[in-house]
Amino acid sequence: MCRNSENFEIVEKLLWHGVPEILTSYLDQKPLQDSLRSIISFGKFSFLPWKYPVAVVGGAGSGKTLTVAKLAARLKAGGLQPFVVSVERATSVGAHALRAHMAQLKIDCFSVVDASSLKLILRERKNGQPVLIDTEAIDVYGADAHAILVEIRAVAGAQLCLVLPAGMDSEESADIAEIFQKARTRMMIATKLDQSRRIGNIVAAAACGLALTEAGVSSNIVGGLKRFTPEYLISRLLHQGDPVYVGK
Repeated sequence: MCRNSENFEIVEKLLWHGVPEILTSYLDQKPLQDSLRSIISFGKFSFLPWKYPVAVVGGAGSGKTLTVAKLAARLKAGGLQPFVVSVERATSVGAHALRAHMAQLKIDCFSVVDASSLKLILRERKNGQPVLIDTEAIDVYGADAHAILVEIRAVAGAQLCLVLPAGMDSEESADIAEIFQKARTRMMIATKLDQSRRIGNIVAAAACGLALTEAGVSSNIVGGLKRFTPEYLISRLLHQGDPVYVGK
């Protein structure tokens, strides 16, 4: 197969995923792995003692709470005892679910209602425990969205990580990513990859300056996350929704 034919096939697959045309045109200029690496960064969390807390942020229904539970389960399996905090101004289904998951894992889960109480409870952190913060769902287009994110980062000294579901509109996802990026969110976890074949919105969001870290590939607490690597992204893009690869 000649190079032009290969390029055409790749372009068709990227468009099928909903990758915006402007990004598709750029990605078509080099071998796919090289072009993806030039616009998307990949990262991983560090949970060394006394590292910054990780505050998981995002809109309602994005999968924040389940993601926090998965990260906590991974830390527990690795011999660490995470310090888990849920921030909710009002009792929610998500807060109840997180407490239930943590009880099963024998991990303490603290609930706070605002930034002031969050700051106080973090003083209970022992021996540099890794800290996971499940934040309240944010109205991403609300007038106070930026202020809320800045406050969380300042009060907790946290690194912000956006949780974004696969399968959303790509332009909408890019808009959301830009809002969080302007509040100095630097990392992203893609969720619900087991429920969506098309992941163009994840590419569009990551291209806004958020490092891809993890992929939610199952609703299982244990083993429900996997590292989001360039190889995994390319596999998902090129296999174009093949059920064998969805969530794998």
